[in-house]
Amino acid sequence: MTTPEVYLGNSGLIEVTGVSDASTGDFINNATVTATLYDSLEGAIDSVVDNKVSGETWPITLDYVADSDGNYSGGYSENVAIEQNTFYYAAITVNAGTGRVGRWIIKVKGKVRS
Repeated sequence: MTTPEVYLGNSGLIEVTGVSDASTGDFINNATVTATLYDSLEGAIDSVVDNKVSGETWPITLDYVADSDGNYSGGYSENVAIEQNTFYYAAITVNAGTGRVGRWIIKVKGKVRS
């Protein structure tokens, strides 16, 4: 898997595709999905450490994409304070109710669009 990228000075989207119930395999189209971008892995793992990337009000909400199979998407501001060739950590949380909560941490890289 290649490392996803966020671009300096650009607004962008965070997308999660194919959200499904691990026990049934059914797609989940009615979850609450959020994303927060952190400047260190420590912050992404331990919510007590407040090192969210500035320039956005985190977490952002990812909305269900109509007529899709478990796809969610949400936008972030071009004001997000990222730096070229620096790694960040996106914490994605999916909450579809009791016993149906998932959390992922994805390493992303700051880049200049060329």
